[in-house]
Order: sequence, then C-alpha cells, then structure tokens
Amino acid sequence: MVSAYVVHRKPLQGSVHTLYMIMDGGDVARTQISYPSEGDCETALRARTNARRAACAAISKAKRSGKKGWQAKPMTVKEAA
Repeated sequence: MVSAYVVHRKPLQGSVHTLYMIMDGGDVARTQISYPSEGDCETALRARTNARRAACAAISKAKRSGKKGWQAKPMTVKEAA
C-alpha cells in the first residue's frame, strides 16, 4: 500500500530490480521499476480514468453516427485487378 493506493511488487527473474504494478481494482494501471510515490499512483489512476472515459465517448459517438436499416448505403464490390 502506498497511502490509499494498492501496489503489487514482483521481483524480476535474474535481476536485482523489483517491478511495481499500480493497481486499479483488478487491472494494472501502470508498471515501473522504482518505488512509486503517492503522486505517481494518483497520476496513473487519473490517466487510466481519462483513457477509459475517452474510449467510452468514442464508442458512443460511433454508435450514434452509425446508420441503421434502410438509411444504410449499399456496399459496393470492387473488382480485383
């Protein structure tokens, strides 16, 4: 635990380093070799939240802009050269 954030440690095989994984629930938000500070954890979780929000917005935009049924344009088949 780093303050209120969950961090998993994993020793790297054949190395003196340890991999620190900043967790967001059950998912890994960021990995790094150095011990994370509270600011690192906060930044990683904020970036993951923003990326998730942007992905959801893109999906909903694609759903709204997609045409359905009789409004759809017919697909054209191009001849192979």
